This record gives sequence, C-alpha cells and structure tokens, in this order.
Amino acid sequence: NDYKKLSMQCKDFVVGLLDLCRNTEEVEAILNGDTESCANPEISGRPNLIRLKLAIKYEVKKFVAHPNCQQQLRSIWYENLTGMHQQIVEVKILPVLGVAVGLPDLAFIYWIAPSSKLGKRMRGPFLKFVAHAASFIAFLCLLVLNAADCFEGTSLLPNMTTQDYPSQIFRMKTTRFTWMEMLEL
Repeated sequence: NDYKKLSMQCKDFVVGLLDLCRNTEEVEAILNGDTESCANPEISGRPNLIRLKLAIKYEVKKFVAHPNCQQQLRSIWYENLTGMHQQIVEVKILPVLGVAVGLPDLAFIYWIAPSSKLGKRMRGPFLKFVAHAASFIAFLCLLVLNAADCFEGTSLLPNMTTQDYPSQIFRMKTTRFTWMEMLEL
C-alpha cells in the first residue's frame, strides 16, 4: 500500500509539474529530459521526448493526456504545417488528397532535392504519414486489380497440373509480367 501511495504521489507530481509550465520551452524541458547527456540526439532536430516515452512505457496516463503535453505533440505532428490543427476537417482533407494524387511527383522532387522547401515540408511527421498511407493504399488497390485480372487468358487454374511427359508432372508454365504486376513493383 505504501508503494502504491508513493507511486500515485509521483504521478501527481509530474502532472503538477506540467500544470506549472508557463511556456512551451518549459514543457519541452520536462518532456525532453536532460538533453546534454543524450548520447544519441535526433538528426532532424526534433525533440527526443525521453520523459514522454517513459510516461507511455509506465502508463502514466494523466501525464500523457495533459493538455500541455498534447499541445507539444500536436505541434510536432503538424511540424511544417502551421495552423493546420485549427482547420476544419474539409480543409485538412485537401493536403491529404494533394499528397495522395501527387505522390509520384512529390517523391521524385524529394529524391532530387531533399533539402528544398518542399523536401523539408515532406519530412514532417504528418505529411510523411500521409505519403506512406497513400502509397500503401495504392499498392493494395493494384494488388486487388491484379488478383481480379490474374486468371484472364489461362486455360488451367494455377493449382492444376499438366503432364507433358509420362513420368513427370509439371505445373503450368509461368507467364510474363502483366502491366499491373509491373506497377506493383
């Protein structure tokens, strides 16, 4: 019982620390921990959020759900898109559709000039998530279209066999790649 009380006091203490924060620098200092002793700092310049990761690991829900903590996470999520979190859903859908439709072009531009303004914007967590989700959905769509088209032009099903020689059983010969399979690659 004494340990449970101490544990609750510690959890209340860290939540109280977040309550006392007056600006984002103080919130960052609490969430990041001791940045000087970190042996592996983030290359991209993003905060490492050591204490937040510990709070998630030890399930300190009050700390993680605190408005100051959530505000800091929101600012990291919409890193290069200022004011995006304040927009209505219809406005938030526009960049998602733009990235989904222009993904091949955006990927090519990022490949050519990763340090450009567009490249830096694409490095943000929100747009990175949208780009990964769009590419995965495109892959799944191509996979479904290929599966619907896979038996066209064959006389045997893939699990059927033909006997070309009396002593050997061969599977049906493979066909060349279709345009749909090439898109999946």
